[in-house]
Amino acid sequence: IDIPQFIEKYNYSDIQNKVALNIDKFIKGINDKNYNYSYSILADSFKQNKFPSINLFEQAVKNEFFENCSIEYSVFNEQGNNYVYSVVLRDTNSNNTKNMIIVMKLGDETDFEMSYSFE
Repeated sequence: IDIPQFIEKYNYSDIQNKVALNIDKFIKGINDKNYNYSYSILADSFKQNKFPSINLFEQAVKNEFFENCSIEYSVFNEQGNNYVYSVVLRDTNSNNTKNMIIVMKLGDETDFEMSYSFE
């Protein structure tokens, strides 16, 4: 559930910033080990193909993501109804990084769904 301050900031943001705000929510869920939340915002087709269960998603997160991640935004593109952001995932405890591609579809109000891949 989004707090009023977030909703106000979101409503006044352009598309690129809305996508970034949503990515921040996903990464915060990963960092907080709130895997159910992060799993819930993934696109259904992506979940079915990659992680048919929350347990598989949790395993993948532990293998693919850093213990504590920060994110640097790079290239933003619009592809039809989807928005694609190339980002750099950074380990806050070291200099390690990974390149990620995040594909997002915005829904009504603050709803969205996304998928991701690592380069």
